[in-house]
Amino acid sequence: MKMPDALLAKTLARFDSLIAEGRNILDSAETVPPTTGYNELNEERYEISPGYKKIDSEKFIEWRIKSVTLLARVVSKGQIHRAGVEDIRNLAAHGEFAQFKRTDVEGMISGIDSFLADYLK
Repeated sequence: MKMPDALLAKTLARFDSLIAEGRNILDSAETVPPTTGYNELNEERYEISPGYKKIDSEKFIEWRIKSVTLLARVVSKGQIHRAGVEDIRNLAAHGEFAQFKRTDVEGMISGIDSFLADYLK
């Protein structure tokens, strides 16, 4: 069933806003340098753990909840993307927020973009 034009425009504007918010979370990620050690025998440094980008988890959790809530309202049961929406929703419901990384945020933004291109625009 097609959405009424006014509702479609409002929904698309909300998705655009959420995409911009997600990109802002990525852009404001803090760079955490790699952890290194020092080998006194050969006088060389070595990497213990790689560096990474740390996102603001509170902002990400809030953004993810808003995104999944909107997706759940738009993606009806039986659509191919519904399983992905349910997977994300279930992780949030079980408090498994630490499983998400920068690539997950990028993937969610990409997924929202793809969904919009395929089904709403």
